Amino acid sequence: MTNKISNITAAIMAAFVTATALPAPALPQTTAQQTLSLGSKLDGLMRHDGTVFNQNQLVGKPTLVFFGFISCGSICPTALNTITLAAEELERRYGKDKVPHLLFMTTQPTHEGADQIASFLQHFHPDFIGISAQKGIEALLGDRTALARVQQIDGVLSQFRAMNADHHSPFAYLMDSQGRFIRLLNTQDDYSIFVRQITDALKLDQTMAVHPLP
Repeated sequence: MTNKISNITAAIMAAFVTATALPAPALPQTTAQQTLSLGSKLDGLMRHDGTVFNQNQLVGKPTLVFFGFISCGSICPTALNTITLAAEELERRYGKDKVPHLLFMTTQPTHEGADQIASFLQHFHPDFIGISAQKGIEALLGDRTALARVQQIDGVLSQFRAMNADHHSPFAYLMDSQGRFIRLLNTQDDYSIFVRQITDALKLDQTMAVHPLP
């Protein structure tokens, strides 16, 4: 009898572990999410390499967007590390063409310029594109163009906040190749769960894999 109870307990625990290891299903999109898109909203902003950003740089592939700032503590480094590991795994399985564009936008455009973001992104995936308002924070002084870019970033953050109470959170936004919202991804999840959520959302399966799972 004791052995039978132990076997039942073990089966229940195994089922629980399996269930908790699976990624949460994507929730139905809200009205705000259905209309959320990048479009040309980022055009003219500053890339971390000092060049001007244009939406055409994201053409042809989905995009993973994360909003944060370089001195936020553990959330942003953890998020960008999860995205880095996921991008590396996606490339290993499906090839570089199937890896989404990676976008990091500062939530503090008056305090973080392209130079600071470039230094921060050196620790993560080399394909990350950092977005800010100006090359260095000193550029804001008397620079109407830089100040206009700050307002532009604030507008983007406001739009994304409409579907997420706090635009600086552990969530990344997966957008399709047209810049339209697909789903939220929790960057605090294990990267293997993060990868599975991306492959499910983008409908990448084993038959498409260069190096399929065993």
